[in-house]
Amino acid sequence: MMDLKTWKSRDTVDAQSLKDSLTAPYDAIRNMPRCHVGDMKDFPDLVSANMAVTEYDHNSFLQHGGWTVEKVGTGDNPNGTAFRVPATGMYYIFAEVFLRANTDRDAGHHWWMYIEKRTAPGDEETSVHLASGIVQNEVRGYHVSNSANCIAFLKEGDYLCVPIYLPVGTKWLNPIQDRGLACRFGAFMTAPGETQDGIEI
Repeated sequence: MMDLKTWKSRDTVDAQSLKDSLTAPYDAIRNMPRCHVGDMKDFPDLVSANMAVTEYDHNSFLQHGGWTVEKVGTGDNPNGTAFRVPATGMYYIFAEVFLRANTDRDAGHHWWMYIEKRTAPGDEETSVHLASGIVQNEVRGYHVSNSANCIAFLKEGDYLCVPIYLPVGTKWLNPIQDRGLACRFGAFMTAPGETQDGIEI
């Protein structure tokens, strides 16, 4: 949590308090919470539902400011990754996924991806779609990149994840040789604060 010092009426100012009040905002700007992961695991076969949350390789996870990762624990991919937001504020968020149809039956389908906010890793009921992307994979074996990005107000303790919606029974893959090139997630705070547009959250 950022501790930005503020002035109060008739505060006594000494050298240290003046220094703290002047340097704290700049320190906060230089050290905004941020995270990035550049690798995702193979996308699971969709058996019981048409949605699974993307699982990222935690070994490639980089963060500053207290971000943590958890498993969503539900759905066709219980190992899907949820990113816990460390501090309240406005964030820029982006995600990109690279998949291909594995059979002729799978080709020709549209597939969607979302950047989703949740109050708990596996809580789909209260999820909010912050951004989305849609593409169509026309031919078997051809890879298609899908991406989404947004600016959103997030509270400390919110979770972000990237669910992908595909037809039930299909098998789609992200090729090993392309991992890290187009399978990414990242977020960084653009402004700290407890309010959105002047309204207490």
